[in-house]
Amino acid sequence: NPNNQELIGTFSIPSVTVNGVVLTNNSTLEITAALTGTGTLTQADFSVLNINFTGAPTITALDATADENTVNYIFGGPQTVIGTNYYNLFLGNSDVKTLQTGTTNIGGDFTLDGTAITTAVTGLTIARNVVTGAGTILHAGDFTHAVAGNITNNGEFDAGTLGGPSTILFDGSSLQTITNTGTGHIENITVNNSGDGILL
Repeated sequence: NPNNQELIGTFSIPSVTVNGVVLTNNSTLEITAALTGTGTLTQADFSVLNINFTGAPTITALDATADENTVNYIFGGPQTVIGTNYYNLFLGNSDVKTLQTGTTNIGGDFTLDGTAITTAVTGLTIARNVVTGAGTILHAGDFTHAVAGNITNNGEFDAGTLGGPSTILFDGSSLQTITNTGTGHIENITVNNSGDGILL
């Protein structure tokens, strides 16, 4: 069918191929084997996409910036995160979740859960909160990451090499907090908060 398509309802589908059209997910879609094709998978407002297979999705485009939509990478093994911008990005279950340079902006929350491990490959702009769960590892790399919300580290948060150029820029408009019950370090902090600053 050459016309754009929509999914309305909750679906669990092993393989999704989108060729030459836009497929819009309006509710909850779980994909358990492959996401491929020359088209675009678009997340609607408040929709949920669960990518629950190993390796790299090969679809040409994923549009995941709509308000309050969430993309969950939740396979119990290594996964490649599609190089696009997200609203809420959740990396969970276990193993390495490989970020791509095409992901530079997260419009909501960036969350790690389970025993997921990820490493930044470019600077990220995160409009709300960063949360690392117990057992997770976030290697922030030698980049500048702008965070407008709070950082809650219950796992391992390594923001760059010791003595390196890594910087966390706090640029929110209300009080921002850093809560640390885990391990790791933040190398450099820049405060550009237009409200009540940050609370350590």
